[in-house]
Amino acid sequence: MKAFILAAGLGTRLRPLTDNQPKVMLEVGRKKILERTIEQLKEAGVEELVINLHYFPEKVKLYFGDGSKWGVKINYSYEPEILGTAGGLKKVEKYFAGEKEFLVVYGDNAYNVDFKKFMDQPFLAGADYIIMLFNRNKSPNSGIAGGVVKVKNSFIEGFYEGVSHPEVDYVNSGVYKFTPEIFNYMPENSFSDFGKDIFPKLLSQRKKLQSFIVSEKEAVYGVDSFEYLEKANQYFKNL
Repeated sequence: MKAFILAAGLGTRLRPLTDNQPKVMLEVGRKKILERTIEQLKEAGVEELVINLHYFPEKVKLYFGDGSKWGVKINYSYEPEILGTAGGLKKVEKYFAGEKEFLVVYGDNAYNVDFKKFMDQPFLAGADYIIMLFNRNKSPNSGIAGGVVKVKNSFIEGFYEGVSHPEVDYVNSGVYKFTPEIFNYMPENSFSDFGKDIFPKLLSQRKKLQSFIVSEKEAVYGVDSFEYLEKANQYFKNL
């Protein structure tokens, strides 16, 4: 299976640590965030990656090269202007158009999850999309990684980005399994975001978005602040 890793973000909330490097190149538990993700994906069976870049792209390319050191093949997609989580995927549609299914992974989150179990999860009847979530009230090893998500009977009923919904338990982990059908709902050459634009559009058209809940022993850290960078650091050092 192939995977697309989003690594174009600026990491402005972590400056000065990100003054001269992308957030994905920061270390948690003595290993770069992006490196951890690549190693886990390789272990799960991913053999080819596409990584989008924008901020200090040469730092990522010089470190990871063609991916052979990690046993994978890496292609890069440079964005002169950031296209967003969905816009970045649309730009590399040609890499995935012929695939039966593929992964999308947010590269600036630090994961300790069973990617193989997620990859092997079958699509339920009528579904072309699976979204990995964690329960923020039951997962002590996880921090905020994305918008909150309302779930009922294994399917997603609502996405809430940037809106407080304390009664909603589940959080978007930034890991998706798609079929190429997803490209039909993504605009060409423009900024778009999965949580704010694409998933709400799919739900409004009564498309089925399937949920996958990680176990309480696993971890998803959105490394978006110094607080969560330190929490992620401690977690991975203690593994």
